[in-house]
Amino acid sequence: MTLATLRPACAAVLLFTGAVPPAAAQDAPPVETAAALADLAALQEKHERSAEARRREAIALLRPAVQSGAAATRLYEDAVENQGQPDMTEWKKKNAELLRAKPFEAALQLRLRYLLLSLERGRAPEGAARWAAPSLQYAAELARLLTDKGFNAGPKEAREMLQTPLGEGPFVRWLRLGPLLPSGDLWEQVPGDLGGILEKNVRTPWRKDGDPRLDESWQLELTAGVALAEMRVGRGGRAIEDFNNYTAPSLLFRRARDRAAAGQPNRAATDLLDLARRHPAHPEFPAWAETLREMLGVKADAP
Repeated sequence: MTLATLRPACAAVLLFTGAVPPAAAQDAPPVETAAALADLAALQEKHERSAEARRREAIALLRPAVQSGAAATRLYEDAVENQGQPDMTEWKKKNAELLRAKPFEAALQLRLRYLLLSLERGRAPEGAARWAAPSLQYAAELARLLTDKGFNAGPKEAREMLQTPLGEGPFVRWLRLGPLLPSGDLWEQVPGDLGGILEKNVRTPWRKDGDPRLDESWQLELTAGVALAEMRVGRGGRAIEDFNNYTAPSLLFRRARDRAAAGQPNRAATDLLDLARRHPAHPEFPAWAETLREMLGVKADAP
C-alpha cells in the first residue's frame, strides 16, 4: 500500500477522533431585582462610610504636619519608607542636608496644606463656592513662597515638591487618597500652580455668582507675576518686558470680562479701551476689540 492510498483513511480517522464541541453553558437563574438593588444600596452606603472614615483619618494625620516643618519632614520620611525604601538609614544620611533645608520644609508644609484643603473639599461637585475663599488664602501663601528669594535660591527639590500633582506625590500614593480627592476638571491638581488654583478653585465658582471678590484673585496673580518676572531678570532674558507687554495684558483682559460679569460693565469697558490704546500690537487685540464693541453695543441699547 502506497502513501497516497493511506491519506484518505488518515483523514477519516482525524475527522472521527476530533474534539466534540462542548454544549452551550447554561445561564444562572435570573437575579431578583428588588433584593439585588437593596443589597447594592446597603453596600454603597457601607462604601461611602468607609471612604468618609478614611478621609477623616487622613485629615487627622495631616493636620499636625501642616503646623510644623519638623512634623512635615517626619511625615515625608514615613511616606518614603512605606513606599518601599529598603534602607532608610542610608537614605536619611544621603538626604540629610535636603531634609534640614528650610525651603524644602516650607514646600512640604504647603503641599500638605493643599492636600488637606483638597481632602476637606472632597469629590462632591456641589458647594464649590464654599472652598473659593480658602483657596484664595492658600494662593496668597503660595504666592509669598514662590516670590521669596530664599526659597528660589534653595534646593530644586523644594520647587519640584510644589510642581508635582497631588496624585503623583508621596503622601497620596502612600495613603491611597486618590479616590478621595476632587476631580481635575473641578480642582487644580498641582499645589504650586498659582494661576490654575485661582482659575479653577476660586474664579470658576465665583464667576457663576458674579462675586466682586474676583478682583482680589486678579490682583494677586498680577502682583505675583510682576515679582516673579523681576526675580528672573538676574538670569538674563526679557522677563519683565515679556510680562508687561504680553502676559499682563492677557490677564487684564480676562479681569475686565470678570468685572463686567460682576456688575461693573462701565469699568470693564474703560479697562478694555485703555488696554487697547496701550497695546495695539498685542496678539489678542482682535478679541479685545470684539469684546469692547459688544460691551459698548449693550450699553448703547440699554434704557
